[in-house]
This record gives sequence, C-alpha cells and structure tokens, in this order.
Amino acid sequence: MFVDLRRSVAFRRKVRAAGLRIVRKDWWPMESIRVPRPTGEMWQNELATPHYHLLAYESEMPFRETAYWRWQLSIRGIDHPRPDEWIEAMAMRLKRLHREIQANGYRLRSVADRIAITEDGLLWDGGHRLACLAAEGWVLVPVVVMRRP
Repeated sequence: MFVDLRRSVAFRRKVRAAGLRIVRKDWWPMESIRVPRPTGEMWQNELATPHYHLLAYESEMPFRETAYWRWQLSIRGIDHPRPDEWIEAMAMRLKRLHREIQANGYRLRSVADRIAITEDGLLWDGGHRLACLAAEGWVLVPVVVMRRP
C-alpha cells in the first residue's frame, strides 16, 4: 500500500510539473485515445503502434527484424539518442509488463496505474500499458483525464 501511495504522489508531481491538473478518473474506449508519434504526427490508433505490433505479431521474429526495432531506429536522436542496448531494454520492459498483466491481471491500486490522457483523448502517459491492454483485447481502458488550468 505504501508503494502505491508513493507512486500516486510521484505521478501527481509529474502532472503538476507539466502544468496540468487531474480532472477525473474514467473509462474510455480504446479507439478514442489518440497516440502521438515522436515526430508530432498521430498514430491511427493504439493498434497501429510498433509497441502493439511487437506484442501481438512480432514476438517470434528476430528482434532486429521487427517493425518496433525499425521504428526506434527511425526516430533515433529526435528526442533521445536511443542506443541499441536502450532499444532492447525498452522492448524487454514492454514484454515483461505484458507478461505480468497476462499472469496477474491489470492492477488499479492508484491513480498512477491509469492511462493518462488529455480531455481531447491525447495520450500523455502510459503508452506501454495501453499497448499491453490492446494486445489483451481490452475495449474500455481505465484513464485519468487531465487539462491545463
């Protein structure tokens, strides 16, 4: 319980530091959440992202042949240097989260466990969790809705 409280406080600090405030907790349809690309464009929906494809379709492929790998290379240096080891670690983290959700279900013990979106449905935090829920076939996802004051 203490860990959940600490995660919730840390999440709320992150929200305030970004100049946002939490409006409400809610459940939103998966297809209504817009996922930004690092280039500023939008993915068509969460099912179109390389994160989802890595979990749903590419788990048996050699990692460096996946769309996830190619996508990470394509944005290398835009917002992060993305060395090869970092890309591999992020993919392993995503897969580990997915296995944990498959084995134990998706927990909702604190506000930090929800997918953070803006009022117009733009994803702000929780892209890996959202991809995992999409791969598990969730239609409605738990969100925390935020806005600029």
